Amino acid sequence: MNTVIESLKQGGIIVFPCDTIWGLICAWNENSINRLYAIKNRPKTLPLISLVSSVEMAQSLTLPWNAEQKRCAEISWPGPVTLIFHKHHAVPDFVTASKPSIGIRFPKFEPLNTLLQTMNVPLVSTSINKSGEPFAKTFEDIPDDILKQTDGYVSTHLPGTGKPSHIIDLTTDAPLTIRS
Repeated sequence: MNTVIESLKQGGIIVFPCDTIWGLICAWNENSINRLYAIKNRPKTLPLISLVSSVEMAQSLTLPWNAEQKRCAEISWPGPVTLIFHKHHAVPDFVTASKPSIGIRFPKFEPLNTLLQTMNVPLVSTSINKSGEPFAKTFEDIPDDILKQTDGYVSTHLPGTGKPSHIIDLTTDAPLTIRS
């Protein structure tokens, strides 16, 4: 795990299993995030999600939560749900594709939570696939051309659901399910 942490601190991109599907993760580093977009052939207008180790870390990235947002976080986290909030002004635009909102997930997978707690910073995450193509459900599904462009991987059993996270937009008057 120390090698993974050092790689992330140096701007590396790591293949990591999540509580949903296999993902690519990196630090909040503009060069790393640009590499993620390039690896996936993903338009930079489409935001990525940020992974956090606690509700408190999530709250530090957003504007103050209302009662409904707090309720949604309480029932959804930790777990395979991404919640979209209005971002705090300190969150860099390169993290959110210049959007006024930020997608945040507090995962329920011990190795990933340990990494997040040890680093004590949010990480950017996205599914392993070329934009618009099927995502990797197993390590063996990861395309070689993607794997070769990363700086390492954690090979462990994926406990996940085999589906991407649910996404709920909490920036609207009522919670809006974007993906279920």
